[in-house]
Amino acid sequence: MRRYFLIGLYILFIGLMAGEGFARGLNARTEALAGAGIGLIGSGQAIHYNPAGLAFMDGWEAHFTFVDRDYTQYIAGVARNTGIGTFGLSAINYGYYSSDYTISSGYGVMISDRFAVGATLRLFHSGRFRADDLNLDLGTYFVTGLRNTIVAAGMENVRRTGFGHVKLRAGLFFDLMSLLEPESLSHYLDLAVDVNDYINDDRGSWANLGIEYQYRYLLSSYALEIALRGGVQSIYGIGVGDTTWGIGLKLETEGGRSIRVDYAPLTSMAYPDQHIVSIAFVF
Repeated sequence: MRRYFLIGLYILFIGLMAGEGFARGLNARTEALAGAGIGLIGSGQAIHYNPAGLAFMDGWEAHFTFVDRDYTQYIAGVARNTGIGTFGLSAINYGYYSSDYTISSGYGVMISDRFAVGATLRLFHSGRFRADDLNLDLGTYFVTGLRNTIVAAGMENVRRTGFGHVKLRAGLFFDLMSLLEPESLSHYLDLAVDVNDYINDDRGSWANLGIEYQYRYLLSSYALEIALRGGVQSIYGIGVGDTTWGIGLKLETEGGRSIRVDYAPLTSMAYPDQHIVSIAFVF
């Protein structure tokens, strides 16, 4: 009964949010979760949200994101676990202004089997403003004793040479299903919560809340994972802001190789009919 109650709660959550607002970003999965990405681990795309998450991935990963908004944007990256940590590299082209781009390099390492730290160095070049900006992001992850529960924190723009404000982020990620049913499950209901604040700006604090239901089909030589996602942003003192939703598919072989495709619509009154698609290959 508890299982079906949680699934029903999730479906209601999605139904209330579908079609309202959007959050812009660099990855379809995180955008579908309203930007709640600091607690997500095991992907090279963590370089954009919390570099400590790089430490939890295995092997190689190549990822690509296509954003179709009022202009076209492309994001590409690669990451590799070398045994002494995971190195990542990413490039972003802003499309509307072909002379604007960002290049990021990141590193994540396990301090213990539960704790990881990471850093991302990000260079932003703007032909429009004839300026360059070099920023440093820091991140941490702590895997708690509770099953599938992670506490994360980070600081963006710790070192900045021009653009950007210093932002503090703290997050929590846990699997509601495994907390209620500790035995091995074929499906998950994950909750991701981020709290954000600019420490040198008066724009205030805000929270991102995302929920993701995943069902995993185990077949003879591979596994197929289907994900439904939704999220909402809330600005303190103002109320609920943008809401988001999205879907994802992942195909994984017995050897650990996989391909993951994520999609989220980006729709608003100002920018209708926008889309973001992300593809990741693990090999």
